[in-house]
This record gives sequence, structure tokens and C-alpha cells, in this order.
Amino acid sequence: MDESGSRISQTLNNPKAAPVILAVGAGLWRLVEWAADIDFLLSIRDEKAALIFQFLVSYGMWILIGVSVFWFFFAKNSGERKITVGMVAAVGVTTFLWGILITAYATGSVPTVIGSWADDGKACQDAIDTSKLVSFKSKYHVVLICGLTDPTTDRLEDIRIGVSSPFNITGGPIVISANHGKEMAAAFPTTIALSPQPPPATTTESSSPSQPIQTVNLQIWHEAVLVPKGTDLSRIKRLSDVPKYGGKILRQGLFE
Repeated sequence: MDESGSRISQTLNNPKAAPVILAVGAGLWRLVEWAADIDFLLSIRDEKAALIFQFLVSYGMWILIGVSVFWFFFAKNSGERKITVGMVAAVGVTTFLWGILITAYATGSVPTVIGSWADDGKACQDAIDTSKLVSFKSKYHVVLICGLTDPTTDRLEDIRIGVSSPFNITGGPIVISANHGKEMAAAFPTTIALSPQPPPATTTESSSPSQPIQTVNLQIWHEAVLVPKGTDLSRIKRLSDVPKYGGKILRQGLFE
């Protein structure tokens, strides 16, 4: 065995190597989970994986790190030059952690946070469940953006939108209203005149044909987004501006 191989062997045979591997593996696991916002993916389709994952995020990491610290200070060298049970356990637990993380990432999806919605012709109003957004509460506000559904225009680039004020993430349900922007209001007719109808048989010649009006029910899209606290929302002219200013669109395929 060459010199480098001998050093690696001596390091792995050290009784303190196992708790170090466990602590480092658990710490890196938590760092990746935090950086990728994987705890936000609460709609994990595998219920067992979701349950285990949430336990690890909430309590498991601290338990493992505590065990690692205790183990490190009380580990003693037995003089044996072989792979110990402790090393196998440390590697096995670390491998299991990363397996759960990969499963959560692969089977998770952006949860639906909009419960109900409405539009009165002047503003959009949505009920938003912020209980699934608590991991963002320290750095982000939640904002409602709505616009006209138009198959001829890319929704991300349509300037006919309404943007609400920023709201704190409370961890509970909140109701948000977004006034229609001027471009959206200008393209939002409330009534439309139908073609003149032939007069009924009893109408006299001097009677003018009636022109009934009909309310137009336009389709409106609604999106909940996260924007960094302090963001100037007057700069949000279209949905695609949200990620440009560090925000996140809470929809599968658009969440970044």
C-alpha cells in the first residue's frame, strides 16, 4: 500500500473518524436542504418519505449532531485495525440521509397555496395559505399577481396585470387583494353591446330595435409569488420580472 493509502487507512481506523463523518454528512445535508428550499416541497407524493423528511428537518439533525459530538469526545482507540461497527453505522446513516433528500427532491412538488379567488372587475382577491411558506418568512413577502388570460400572449410577458401590496408570511391563511393595473383595467370591458335584434311582431314601426347588453366574464389568472423584503414592487411590470428581482413564482415549472 502506498503512503497516501496508508494515511487514509489510518484516518479511517481512528475511532473519532466515524462521528466526524456523521456530523459532517448531517451538516452538509442540512445545508443543501436549506439552500435548495427542499423543506418547501411539502407536497411529497410518498407519505413515508415526507414524514421521515419532516422529522429530520425539524428534530433529526440536532439529534444526530448531538450524538456525533458526544461520540467524538468519548470515542476511544481499541487498537484494532479494521472497519468498526461505528464506522459502518455512521456511513449507513449518512447514506440514508442523502437517499431521503434525493427522494424528497425527486418526488416533491411546489404546493398549492391559493385556496379561493375572485375578481370584481376592479381588483383580484385571493385567500392564500402561508403555512407552507414559513421557511421564507424571514427574507420574503408574499404578493398576489393576477392578469388576463390571453392565449395570444405569453403570460410571463403580459403587462396587463395587477400587483398587490407585500404581505408578511404569518403561517396562517391571509386574504390579499390586487388592484388591476392601468393596462389591465383598460383591457377589461364590463359590458358589450350585442348586434341589434329584430323587433318582436307586436312592435310598431316607430319602435327602435333593442340593443341588450351582456356582462363579459373574462378569465383571470392568479399567481402567488415571493419577493425579497424591501423590493420596489413598482418595478414589477410583468410576471417574468419577479425572478429578475430575486423573487420566486409559486408554481411548478416556474419556481426557481
